[in-house]
Amino acid sequence: MPLRTRDTEKISENSQHTDSDEFRQRKISAWDEDLGSREILRNEPQLIWYPAEVNTSIRPGWFWHENENDSVKPLNELIRIYNSSVGGNATFLLNIPPTSEGLFHENDVKRLNELGGYLKAAFSEDLLCCAELTADSCAEGHDITAARSQDYDGFYSPKSGSCSAVITARWEAPVDVGNIVIMENILKGQRIERFSVDAYLDGRLTEVYSGTVVGYKRIVPLGRITTDRIRIRITDSRTEPTVAFLGIFKAI
Repeated sequence: MPLRTRDTEKISENSQHTDSDEFRQRKISAWDEDLGSREILRNEPQLIWYPAEVNTSIRPGWFWHENENDSVKPLNELIRIYNSSVGGNATFLLNIPPTSEGLFHENDVKRLNELGGYLKAAFSEDLLCCAELTADSCAEGHDITAARSQDYDGFYSPKSGSCSAVITARWEAPVDVGNIVIMENILKGQRIERFSVDAYLDGRLTEVYSGTVVGYKRIVPLGRITTDRIRIRITDSRTEPTVAFLGIFKAI
């Protein structure tokens, strides 16, 4: 996003006091639909990156009401929100309203335990540990093997000038894939704009998912796919894409 957007929510000194064409042209708000497209950023001298925050409550409202004790969001809905927020380049604030006694209701606690159990199980076994991992292009010092570990010290990137990449994971025998996690090296900026995931099914590579932004983290939920080959195609990037971490997790 443009560096100047970090001050757009201040009220007094930045509010409009006169009818100014310049103000209307330069004004940008966190509520705008487009905050970071190439067109928006084209003439910006400085850029920043920070995550969006997704807020929701485990109940219909933000506060506890006794008559809503049986209206706690179901596990599948919380998983969907998690995949779309944490797995969608954002942070997730899940509100748990205390009762009038200052405690969490047992129904809320039960659902939280279920969500925690799901997350531990869904992302516990990274199938890449026993896979051959290759890429069609690697920059010097940024081989695809760097994407096996979840840190920014090492990262994968294709050769200079390339705005695309093809990453392939192969197993000696079919595996059951549930989720894929892709993380850019956000210290280098948010670059990837479009990608696709293919799986080897019924004797051929078949597209099973397509997405746009990766950013800090993208979770690709596949349910359960049995395959011996996964291919990730980064098809568009603002400059050379980076992958700080790639995980392909066993289905549960």
